Amino acid sequence: MSSSSIIQSQCNCGEVTLDITLQLSNSNASNSCNEGVFNCHCSSCRKYHTAAYTSFLRVTKDQIAIRSGHDAIGKFTCQTVEKESNGCYDDHDKLERWYCTKCSSKLVSVDKKCSDTDHYLVNLGPLNEDTIPCILLTKWKEQLKTNNAHAEEMSSWTMALPNYTTPAPTTATPPPIWIGSCACGSCRYQIAITRAAQLQNCYCHLCRELSGGAFATWIPIYKRDFEWKNTDNNTALDIVRTTEHGRRHICKLCRGVLTVVYDFQPDLIWPCVGSLDDESLPRDSQSMSKYLKRVCHICCRHAPLWMDLPNDEMERLDDAS
Repeated sequence: MSSSSIIQSQCNCGEVTLDITLQLSNSNASNSCNEGVFNCHCSSCRKYHTAAYTSFLRVTKDQIAIRSGHDAIGKFTCQTVEKESNGCYDDHDKLERWYCTKCSSKLVSVDKKCSDTDHYLVNLGPLNEDTIPCILLTKWKEQLKTNNAHAEEMSSWTMALPNYTTPAPTTATPPPIWIGSCACGSCRYQIAITRAAQLQNCYCHLCRELSGGAFATWIPIYKRDFEWKNTDNNTALDIVRTTEHGRRHICKLCRGVLTVVYDFQPDLIWPCVGSLDDESLPRDSQSMSKYLKRVCHICCRHAPLWMDLPNDEMERLDDAS
């Protein structure tokens, strides 16, 4: 016995709304990455969404209808090719990413090498949870615990936690330099790690919609330790007011979210950790931990209902710290 349900995806500014029709069934769904929801850790998805990973719902084209904002949907095609793996798509240069041209929310990824009836990947971050039946929320929670595509490509910072037995260094000569960039490479920056770092995983609706996933991760850096690298005469970099108290640096070409700058913190800039290049970071989570003094989860009262917060014993704050 099954029935259908329509769930909605909506960008942050409300310009684009998608209807996704799903079949409901009381039978147990497979935990395969080839159906249902899954997390993708591939470097292409991480870089485009500037996130630790991206959470997707796999559907077919005939299950998606654009309710409003057809003209506001922008499309970016990835330019990299990933190694083969089961789960997410192998040829990422064939992935067409849909985003809202008004607010840069990440909406859908489409496999252009497949026929019109093959799978589309709907970002879970912008889904309107009020339209998701409880049976699906429960099922998705279970699937996301085990459905992890390209887990071998997970970044070194994703699972890194502070090493309290070996305190993070406060200074180093010369300091480590970490490089960050957007998916198309038009906007690049570097940060000097002159003090022990902290990572804040934010679950607010804005971070979820702009990243397309469950959360975005931020690292506070003094502006004196931050430098844009290739933005001279570069019109790709934009700074957009996204809240009443903050602005974000966003690439106009691929819509990658690179930093947030708060009005009340004139000396700080917060790079999006998902935009950091793997090659410039410590090689594994244990090495990465040596540079961390704090990892926390913020805006937890806004955390998505379709996932469980990680059981990592780190701080959990209802609002921003």
